[in-house]
Amino acid sequence: MKKSVLKLLLIAFVILFSFSCTLPFSNIFNKPTDTPSGGDESNIVFSDSFKNNKNQWAEGENDGDYADAFYMFQDGVYHWRIYSYQLANVTSWPDFTIDGDFTMSVQAKQLTDSPDDADYGLILRSPDNYAFLSFTVSNQDYSVYVFDENSEWVEIVPWDSSDVVRPGEYNELTVQRVGYDYTFSVNGEELATFTYSDFTEGQPGLNVDIFPEGTTIEFEFDDFLVTAP
Repeated sequence: MKKSVLKLLLIAFVILFSFSCTLPFSNIFNKPTDTPSGGDESNIVFSDSFKNNKNQWAEGENDGDYADAFYMFQDGVYHWRIYSYQLANVTSWPDFTIDGDFTMSVQAKQLTDSPDDADYGLILRSPDNYAFLSFTVSNQDYSVYVFDENSEWVEIVPWDSSDVVRPGEYNELTVQRVGYDYTFSVNGEELATFTYSDFTEGQPGLNVDIFPEGTTIEFEFDDFLVTAP
């Protein structure tokens, strides 16, 4: 219930804080070495191992009204450090869009030992920046939300728990779309399915929410992959 209420308060922040940034990161990281299994590698349409910023993700400092963020590409991973002034949503997008059926995945980890204070994961937004689909995990919980300017935040998949989500470790988050049907999986296990048809073309990206104010939380992303049939 707490996470649902907090998520509903993020309506304005999604639009106002649509780019992310970070402050200096700690160097205590265990980078995954396996290739992500989010799709058939023979049909890769976009991939990023974050060795550099060739795909024009958000980078460097971004001081906002709700949070200060800093993105950094270091040691082949994409580091985020976020300081929240209040409840805040932070996102980052590459220079890439997808239409039709696809599978996207990322390796993601919350570094800070406060798993209930944030969620993190994948996001898809419409080309006109009108609507968003958010797929996130928090501690051992997961959820899917949609936001648009008419209905605001709508909980498609309510917060639920699963032992497959590993706090403090890398989690592989995968979203597959076939027609209008979506499947959200974590670490190779299907957790949620639903139907959504408001937009098919979209820009995939990364997404975190910070719940408490006055909180600093670090994240790490690697091996972002999009495949298509």
